[in-house]
Amino acid sequence: MGYINLFPILTGLVTNSSQVQSFVSKIQHLMTGKGLTSLRKGDREKVGRSENYWTGPIWMNINYMMLRALYTRYMDVPGVPELYNRLRTDLIDNVHSEFLRTGKLWENYHPDTGEGQGTAPFTGWTILINLIMAETY
Repeated sequence: MGYINLFPILTGLVTNSSQVQSFVSKIQHLMTGKGLTSLRKGDREKVGRSENYWTGPIWMNINYMMLRALYTRYMDVPGVPELYNRLRTDLIDNVHSEFLRTGKLWENYHPDTGEGQGTAPFTGWTILINLIMAETY
């Protein structure tokens, strides 16, 4: 279970409320308290350390897409407002914490610790945190 499973909702293609609720339960498996991880923890362990670039880290671009979909398409579905607020808060808190700790924005963030990983300073998609804070989708 990972980002690939979420594209129907990320792109706003799901229109049936019960299907949206099914996706909400799937999304819970990717929540880390730091953001949505790109691959569920149990599945990450199966992949191992050989390839972990897209198999584990928290990527701001995909998290932004999720927040945008939740906010613009699905806020009337039960459970979505709570999920939206939790994910948004987790991302803001984590990026802020890491910025205070390192003075940098990072390419991606560790799914368990929230520590910045990859390229830094990185203002590419991580700068989307500003739009997330402003709720500009």
